[in-house]
This record gives sequence, structure tokens and C-alpha cells, in this order.
Amino acid sequence: MNQVIKGQLILLTIKRMGINGEGIGFYKRQTIFVNGALPGEIVEVEIKEVNPNYAVGVVTKFKKKSPYRTNPRCGHFEQCQCSDLQHLAYDQQLGQKQQLLLESLERYVDSPIEKTLVLPIIKANKEWQTRTYLNLPTRHDGEKVVVGMYERGSNRLVYIDNCYMYHPFLQEKLQEVLDYLTKTNISVYNPRYNQGSLRNIILRICPRTKESMLIAVLFEKDPYLIKVLKKLSNITSINYVINEDEKSQTIDYKKIVHLTGKKYIDVIENKIKYKILPSSFYFPNVEETNNYLLKLINNGYIAKNDNVVSIYSSLGTHELLLKPYVKEIVGFEEEPFLVENTIINIQNENIKFLSGNIVENLYEISKTMNIDCLIITPPRSGIDSKLLNAIKTLKIKKIIYISQNPSTFAKNISHLQRQYQVKFIQPIDSHPQTIKFSIVAGLKIK
Repeated sequence: MNQVIKGQLILLTIKRMGINGEGIGFYKRQTIFVNGALPGEIVEVEIKEVNPNYAVGVVTKFKKKSPYRTNPRCGHFEQCQCSDLQHLAYDQQLGQKQQLLLESLERYVDSPIEKTLVLPIIKANKEWQTRTYLNLPTRHDGEKVVVGMYERGSNRLVYIDNCYMYHPFLQEKLQEVLDYLTKTNISVYNPRYNQGSLRNIILRICPRTKESMLIAVLFEKDPYLIKVLKKLSNITSINYVINEDEKSQTIDYKKIVHLTGKKYIDVIENKIKYKILPSSFYFPNVEETNNYLLKLINNGYIAKNDNVVSIYSSLGTHELLLKPYVKEIVGFEEEPFLVENTIINIQNENIKFLSGNIVENLYEISKTMNIDCLIITPPRSGIDSKLLNAIKTLKIKKIIYISQNPSTFAKNISHLQRQYQVKFIQPIDSHPQTIKFSIVAGLKIK
């Protein structure tokens, strides 16, 4: 039986932080999630949603604030979903992420892992203006074309004119595009009436090369808008894609149409240049993780004579970084078009990429290669049971597991522990001001 009801006011002490950055407290043994509340705070909460196992509330009054609470830079912080932790001092953000990892390991790993194996989190090189990619819905506010983010828990769009998370060059290019589209009187999508053309603006930039890529998401094919986009200057690559499903923001990257400019942009990370196509799946926060992989090379965990297989290789950023330091490296992706994106960056004989069923490819490559090291960067859902069983069957000597989800990471580690010994777990703050972070773990067969 539920202990609280919708609309009820309760006094709550926030005990810890949840995986989405929300505060968690307990009222008569019922779990209460409170967005924006920090551990240690005492708050008056109004219950907004009641479920069988938990309830959701909002802060109506602070009785005691955390000494680590800070004033968010962004005036839209309480409304938009861009960053979860702007209201928390940065050193405490690091501490909360470390704690989330430790709690996940304690909750999901059957055989306890020594805490000394979980290394202190590596802080980000920059705390602000790190993002080089955006995907934002568009509207017309009556005077100009604008972009925004959806308010937490609603379909209401909060217009954004400046975001402290965006790199200045990304902000600059976004404003140029918006100003140009306003002057040309284009048709902008209105979801209330399900009419108009321009739905979203997707922008990607590289600060080092000063190149930029635009993907305009259209609700319907609009010859005038396409003509306008073709004349847009100072954007390296201009493309569009049509999404006619008014209920979905997901686009089919295989259907992107190149309009003008280069078909790709050049991006430099860790002194390596990559060609990124509109359909490329690229992690813009990869540099800090790559720096740690270089450290593993320097301390001998990845050896010069190693044959390496990398699963979910995406654009091939890890593989291209490692190729000078290993004997051979093979990357796997399920989708053929993702492998096509990666192949354009290959200029070396000791590296190749394969598409298709991951498990089948792993068994097949093991027939001709003695796999010394497996690098796996799974989706947030983690490694599925078939792949976990294949890894154990093949008895691969070393594993480097790269994750951005502490829960699925811990569950997978628990499974692998039956055959592998954890050598280290390194959290990395790849997403400052948010609850997200990366984890790099090393395992060796027992």
C-alpha cells in the first residue's frame, strides 16, 4: 500500500543521488525521487507522481541546503534537460560519480571487488563549453527562427539563446544558421498543427579544424527550404533528412541527403585526423578516454605484439589510436553503413573493420587470429548474454571494457568475474556538469 498520495506535502532528508542526478530520500520506507535536490539537504516536497514502488516529488521549500550547492550558470537550468549537476560544486560532482560507481558494484557484483581496484575518478580537462554537437528542435517565435530544449517531464519547448555547455565555435555556427534562416522566411514546423518544414537542427563542429556540419531535419520535402540551405555559407558540409513521424525525434541516418560542401568534416583528436560523415556515430568526448588507453600502452597492459579485437568500434577512434602500438587490430560493428564510415579513415595494413553479427564475427576471426586483447564499448544496455558466453568460451586473455552506464557495467563485470580477474576500474569524467561519466576497466583471465 502506498504511503504517500499525489499532492501530499512531506518533509524529506535526501540520502543519496540517483543515476539520473535526482535526489533520493525515504518516507516511511517508500523511495521518493526529487529532481534538483542534493544529498544532505532537508526539503519540503510535494508529491507529483505515485507508483507501486516509488514516488516522484518536487521541492517546494528548502529547510536545509547543501554547503556544496552552487548557483547554476544557465538561467534555464531548472527547466531544460541539458545538464543535471550545474547546481553542485565540481569536486562534489566527481565524488557523486565515484559513489554511483561504487554503489553499482556493491549492488550488482556477486563477488566483492576490492575498493583499491576502483581508482579515483579522472577530472575533465574543461568543466564548461565542452560540447561540439547539438540536435535541437526548431520553432518560430513570431519574429525569428529559434531552437530549444524540452522542459523536464513535458512537451513544452524552452527556447535557448545561449548554452554554457556548448563550445563557443558551436554556439557561433548555430547563431549564424538561425540568423540566415530567419532572413530567408523559411517554413518552420509547428507540432500543434502538424505543419511546416524545418523540425530540427543538427550541428557538429571541430574546434581544431574549424569545420562544421549541418543536418537539417525536415518534416516534408520543401524545395524552397532545400534551395535556401544550399546557399548557406560558412558551413563546411550541408545535408538534410526527412522525418515524417510527428511522434518521433529519431532520424534514419542512412537516408541523409548531401546538399553542398564537403561530404565529411575533418576532426582531430589525440593528434589523429578523422573524416566524419553525416551518418557517423562519433563520441565527441572520446579524448579523455583515449588518453587513458595511451596510459595502458605505456604501462604495458596493451603490448606491442598484441592481436586486438574491438567490438562496437563506432568511428574507429580507439582502434586508430592503438594501431601503431599493436600487431593487428580488427574492429566490429553490426551495421554495414557504420563500417563504411570507418573504412574511409584507414591508411594502415594492420587494421580492418567488419560488419555483421558480432558473435558470429568473433568466433570466425578467432579461427585465424589468436586474440590477445578484447576492447568492448557496448551500448548503455551493456553486453548481451550471447556475447558474454562467447567471450568466456574463447578464453580471451585480456579485456578492456569501456562503459557509460555503471549499472549494466557492474552486472556484466559480475558475469565475467567467474572467469576473469578485475585488475583495475578507472572512472573518467567525460561529461562534466551532468551525471554521465565513462568507465574503463581491465580484466585478465584467471
